[in-house]
Amino acid sequence: MSMSMSGVRSLEKMLMLVGEQIEIGCFSGEERSVAEDIRMIIAEIYLLPNNAMVRIDGADIPCGLVAQVYSRLDGTHVRAVTERFLLIDYPIRHKKAYIRTALYNRVFEQESAEANDFRSSV
Repeated sequence: MSMSMSGVRSLEKMLMLVGEQIEIGCFSGEERSVAEDIRMIIAEIYLLPNNAMVRIDGADIPCGLVAQVYSRLDGTHVRAVTERFLLIDYPIRHKKAYIRTALYNRVFEQESAEANDFRSSV
């Protein structure tokens, strides 16, 4: 089954927009390769219907909700996920599922860390 030309154009446009969102130009070497995979995963989520279900950490979550969470991602989040991914010393059987979950969780981890930093500085 082939993708229509309009589908290819919308994927290319989404990849460009996600690249800007996550600051893809700031990555190089091994990190760039993982960041490119991340860019593709985020773009796919943005292009899926809102009511499609996506498995995150073993739970099926509506794609629209995952897309809202992913919209908060930036280069800092992606760098943290990339660095952690490159340190893994065990085989990952489902790389895409692992990265989807890591991205989703990273948004909440970052927000919790920032809230804790704020509370400790007051």
